Amino acid sequence: MFLRHVSYRFIAAIGLILPATNAFSQQPDYRSLFNQTEQLSLEDEPDATLSRKVLQGYDQVISFLAKSKKDPGLMLRACVNAGAYLQVLGQEKNAATYFRKAFALRAAMPAIPDSAIYKPLVYCGNSYYRLDRLDSAAYFYDRAKTIAEKYAQLAEIERLYNTLGVMAYASGNYSKSIIYYEKALAVLNSHKQIDQALLVPYKSNLASAYRRLKRYSEALALYKSILSYHIESDKINHNIGSLYLAMGNTKEALNYLNKVGYQDIRKLNDQGNAYLLQSDTAKALDYLKKATELHKKTNGRHKSSDYGITLKYLGDLYLRQNQFVKSLNYYQQAIQNLLVDFNSADIYTNPNNFNTVFNITELLGVLQAKAEAFDKMYRYNRQVKTLQASLDTYLAFYKLTGHIERFYESDEARLEIGERKYAARLRPITICLELYKLTGNETFIRKAFFLDEENKANTLFLALNEASLRLNSHVPAALLKTETELKQAITRASLRAAQETDSTAITRFKREVNDLSLKLIAVQQKINHAIGAGQFTTPEQEVNLKALQSIIPSSAALLSYHIGEKELLCFIITKDDFDFVTVPLAGDYQTLIKNYYENAQARGRNNSALLQADGKKLYGKLIGQVKGFIAGKKSLMIIPDGLLNYLPFEVLPDESGEPLLNQYSISYNYSCAILQRSKPTSTVQNASRLSMAPFTEELRTIKQECQLPARLRASAAEVEAVGGTVFTGHLATKKRFLELAGKYNIIHLATHATANDADIKQSYISFYPEKPDSALNYKLFEPEIYNLKLDKTNLVVLSACESGAGQFVKGEGIMSLSRAFSYAGCANIIPSMWKADDAATAYLSAKMDHYIAEGFTLSRALQQAKIDYLDDDAISPAKKQPGYWANMRLIGNFQESPAGLNWLYIAGSGLVILGLLLFISKKRGSI
Repeated sequence: MFLRHVSYRFIAAIGLILPATNAFSQQPDYRSLFNQTEQLSLEDEPDATLSRKVLQGYDQVISFLAKSKKDPGLMLRACVNAGAYLQVLGQEKNAATYFRKAFALRAAMPAIPDSAIYKPLVYCGNSYYRLDRLDSAAYFYDRAKTIAEKYAQLAEIERLYNTLGVMAYASGNYSKSIIYYEKALAVLNSHKQIDQALLVPYKSNLASAYRRLKRYSEALALYKSILSYHIESDKINHNIGSLYLAMGNTKEALNYLNKVGYQDIRKLNDQGNAYLLQSDTAKALDYLKKATELHKKTNGRHKSSDYGITLKYLGDLYLRQNQFVKSLNYYQQAIQNLLVDFNSADIYTNPNNFNTVFNITELLGVLQAKAEAFDKMYRYNRQVKTLQASLDTYLAFYKLTGHIERFYESDEARLEIGERKYAARLRPITICLELYKLTGNETFIRKAFFLDEENKANTLFLALNEASLRLNSHVPAALLKTETELKQAITRASLRAAQETDSTAITRFKREVNDLSLKLIAVQQKINHAIGAGQFTTPEQEVNLKALQSIIPSSAALLSYHIGEKELLCFIITKDDFDFVTVPLAGDYQTLIKNYYENAQARGRNNSALLQADGKKLYGKLIGQVKGFIAGKKSLMIIPDGLLNYLPFEVLPDESGEPLLNQYSISYNYSCAILQRSKPTSTVQNASRLSMAPFTEELRTIKQECQLPARLRASAAEVEAVGGTVFTGHLATKKRFLELAGKYNIIHLATHATANDADIKQSYISFYPEKPDSALNYKLFEPEIYNLKLDKTNLVVLSACESGAGQFVKGEGIMSLSRAFSYAGCANIIPSMWKADDAATAYLSAKMDHYIAEGFTLSRALQQAKIDYLDDDAISPAKKQPGYWANMRLIGNFQESPAGLNWLYIAGSGLVILGLLLFISKKRGSI
C-alpha cells in the first residue's frame, strides 16, 4: 500500500499569474462573494449545510462570470477551488467536472497561459485515479508533465512527480516509480521549509516501491524512520504490516495491522490474508467478509481494485478447501474488478486485451492462481476440458507479461517481470506435455516450445528488437542521439557513485542519475510515439517455426533444452523437422552439472576418469536420447536452459568415450527468437578490423596503483596477426575504443578482464591506463558495453579470461561481458568461459586461422582446431585435459559455408587471423 497524499486546503490561496487586461475590472459584490466563499472553504470539519453554502458561492461566481465574460482569472480560480473543495469532501466525480470547466475556459481564452492549468490538471488526474479511471488519470497527468517540462520553476512540482510515481507503481513498474518518488523528495528537500505533511507520504511511497522489489531492509528502515514524525501513523503502521506480510512474518504483520486505527478494505484484506497464511480460515473469512460488506457500502456496484484483492483472497481460501468452482468464480470476479474493460463471468473465459490494465502485479497473481485452481481441479475430475482451461489461463498470464515487457522502458523493470514469469514457467509446459499425451494433438508441443521461449532472454530479445525498430523507423536522429547520450551519462554517474566512499558525493551522483533518468523516460516516450506502439510485438508472435527452420542449414540441427519439474525436455529442430524428447531427471542433476563444469576447468591434476563417468551420464540425458533425430548432421546449435548455460557440450563423451567435439561443430545462442531475428552469417570480404592490445609492455610506474597483472608478452604479435587497424600499448585506450568500435566489422581485444559474479555491473575489460587515478578512464564496465552501437559488427573476439562467465539470471542466462556485446548488436562473440593456458590457446588460434583461410565456418574452424590439438602427439597428454582447450566457445548465429570462399574474407597477400584467443598470461582476468 502507498499513500496517495494530496493536501487540498492550500488551494484557496492559489495565485494565478495572468496577463493584465480590462477583464480584471471587478464587480465588488462578486469579488466579495468569492472572498467570503474562500473563507468558508477553510473551515475545519464542514457539515452538510456549510458545504452546500460553499459550493453555492462558487457556482454563483462561475455562473455570473460565464455570462458576463468578465475576469477569466477569477472564474478559473473559482472552478479550480470548487473542484479542490469537492475533493476534500471525497466527491471526486463532481470535482472532475469543475476542473474540466477550468480547462474549457483556458481553451476558449488563449491569453491565459497554460501554466495556469498545471495544478488543476494534476488534481483532475487525482480525481480520476481515485475513481479507478486510470486511463483518464494518465491523460491529465501527461498534460501536466508537458507543462512542467516547459516551466521548470512551477510551484509544487514535487506533487506531480509523486503522482507519476503512483501511476508507475500502479502499473507494476516499480523501478520507474522509484525514479519519480526520489525526484519528488529531492525537490521537496530543496525548499527552505520542508513540508513534513508531504515528506512522510512521499517517503512512504518510496518504501512501498522498495517492498515490491523485495528490497525489504531498505523499505523497513524507511518506514520506521518516518514513524517519528507522528504524521499519518496509522497508514505507516499499515504499510509496515503489509511489508512483514510480504516477508512471510505474519505475526509481526498482525502486530502492526492491529495498531491501525482506521478500518478500510486494504487493512481488512491484509488481516484476512495474514490469517489465511496462518491457515486460520475462520478468522480469514471473517475479515474478508467485512471487506466485502465495506466495499458494497462504499462502492455499491462499481468496480474496485481493492475489492478485486478481497475476491482473490476469497478464491485462495476456498481453493484450500478444494471448493474449486467457488474458488474459480471468486478469481473471475477478481479479474473483472482489476480490469476495467473485462466483464465476463464465465470462468472458462480469460481477458485478451490488457491496454487499460493497471494493478498489474495483482492481476498477474489472480491469473496465476486461477490457472493453478483449474490444474488442481483437474487432478480430481480428470477432465481434459479442465486441464485445457488451466493452460488457457496460463497463456493469458503470459500475454499480460508480454504486454508489460513492451510497456516498460527499462531493462531493469523487464528483468523484474521476467523473474515473475520464470517462477511460473514449469507447470504450464508440463500441462502441455500432459495434454499431448491425452489428446495426441501436436499443437500442445508447439505451445510448450513457445512457452519455453517466453522464458529465454526476453529482455535481450526486446532490446535487440527495439534497436532494430529505431534503425528502421522515422525516429528523428536527434532523439536517438539524445537517448544514447543520456544512457551513457547515467552509466557514468552510476559507476562514479559505485566508486565513491564519500556519502555526500554518493548522494550527488544518485541525484544526477535520477535527473538523467527522468529525462531518459521523456525521450523514450517520444521515441516510442514516433515508432508507433503497434509496431512492438511480443516474443511469442516473433517465434515463427517455419521462419526459424528456413535459416537452419541442412547440415545443422538446433537443440533447445527446457529443465522441467521432473524431466528434461529437448526440442529438436532441423530445416525439415520439429521433434521433441523427454528424459526423467535425477534428483542430483544440478550437482552433477556444477561439478562437471568445475572439473572441466581443471589443469594440472588428472580427473579424466571422473569427467568420463559424469560426462557419460550427462551425454545420455542431453544427447543420447536425440541421436536418432540428428543422425547425419555435422553441426549443433545449443539453446541451453538454467545451469546448462555453463556446460561445455563439446567435452561430453559418448558411449565409446569419444567427446562430442569429434562429431559436431557446436555453437550456442540465448534463444530461438534471437537466433531467428539474425540472418545467417555469410562471407564478408574486405572486412574492416579493429585490434587492440593495451598491455604489450611493463607498466612499472603505474602497475601498483592500477593493481594490474603483468605484461601480456605476445599480445602485440596476436593483434598484428589479426591485422586491420591496430593499437598497442599506450595507444590502446578506452577513449579510442569507444570512438572507433561501432565503425568496424570485426573487433579483437587482447587484454585483461574481470568478471564480478556478485555484481555484474562491476565486471570490466581493461585498456591502457592513461589516467590511473580513475578506474573509469581505463576500465570499460559492463553497463558501458550495453550502450555501444555494434549493429555493423559481425564478430567480437574477447581475448580475456572468463569473458563468457558471469551471474546467472533466471530467464535470461549468464549475464556476462560477452552477453553485453550481444546486447550492443554484435551477432557473433567468442569469449572464454574460464582461464586459459597460453601455449594451448596459441596452438588453437593458429589452427583455427588455417581452417578459416580454407573456407570453414567459424564454428567448424574452432572444432577442427580443437580436434587437431587433441590428435597432436607432440603435445603432452597431461595438457590435453578440457581445461586447456574447452574454454573457447562461439555464441552466435548460423553460418553459411560457401564453397571456395573463406568464411569471413579472402586475404590476397597472406593469411589473416580472425577470432584468435591467444592468452599469454595465465591470469588474463582477475576474479
